[in-house]
This record gives sequence, C-alpha cells and structure tokens, in this order.
Amino acid sequence: MSSEMLFLANQQHRLVHDIYVLMDDGDRRVLAPLNLSPLEFAVLQQLDMAQGRRLTEVGATLLCVKSTITRIVDRLERDGLVLRTPDPDDRRAQRLVLTEQGSAVRSAAIAAHNASIQQRFGILSPAEQRQLHDLLAKLRCGLRDLIQPEPDTTTNLTDRPFANGVVRPEMIAEASFHSELTG
Repeated sequence: MSSEMLFLANQQHRLVHDIYVLMDDGDRRVLAPLNLSPLEFAVLQQLDMAQGRRLTEVGATLLCVKSTITRIVDRLERDGLVLRTPDPDDRRAQRLVLTEQGSAVRSAAIAAHNASIQQRFGILSPAEQRQLHDLLAKLRCGLRDLIQPEPDTTTNLTDRPFANGVVRPEMIAEASFHSELTG
C-alpha cells in the first residue's frame, strides 16, 4: 500500500470511528427518556412474548460475554421488561421473553429510534444513502472475510462469542440485525 493510500485508509478509519461515536451518542439520547441503553434496546429487539430466546443466544448475537448479558438482563428483569423462564429443551438453560410492559417499551423505543435514524440519515440524499449502504455492506463483507477464527478445542464457541479474542465471522452477520429490524 502506498503512503498516500495508507494515509487515506487512516482517514477513513477515523471517519468510521467518529461516525460510530456520533451514532451511538444519538442512540443514547433517543433511548434515555425510555430508560434504555443501546445494548438494552438491542436485547429487547431480540425477544418476543411467546417463545423468547436462550440467554446465551442473545449474548452471542450481540457479541456480549456472559457477564455483560447477565447484567443487562438483570436490569431489564428488575424493570419488568423481560422474564427469565426455564428452557423446556434444556434444564440448564434459560429463555428470555418480553413482558407486556417490555413489548410496549420496545415499540416506543423502535418508533423513537426510527424517527431519529430518519433525521440523522436525512442529511444524505436518497441516492447518497443507497451508495453509502452499498459501500458499507461491501466493507462489512470484506472485513468479515478477513476474520479467521482460531481453533479452540477447549471451549464451546457458542458460549464465548470472543473465543481466543477472535470474533467469529458468522457473529458479525448476526450482529447486523439491529439495522435490519429497525430499518
């Protein structure tokens, strides 16, 4: 890579980082009136009121270690938004389901988040939004292809999204649910 291209790559990295920070701050501001963090909102988006999902699945999809997802779910459960239930297929596992209150808060959060996203991306024309989407999707796909998980024979990878500090490529695809559910 030439020094000019390296300079450009560093500028692009910085721009993506800055945009992430600004988007995250916007999400926090939108969700604060509902007493939710972006991660708590993401957990609520993963759940339904009927079958729910396994706690480990939710954590893996969001690329969270067990202690983080447990802390988030503890708070959501304390606030009456989710309920832990036994998994009928595995006595050791728990499933998370939305409560009625959780469903109402999630609906309000989705509406507020969608309005905010429209405002923030409204800075770009529709054609620019499509172009940005295509470029970011291409970048995400290429980055996902660069990730090569290290073999780990001592740990069940479904329990650790960051096995040996490496994110599994399929986890990146699962983590992209957020924009697809709220878009």
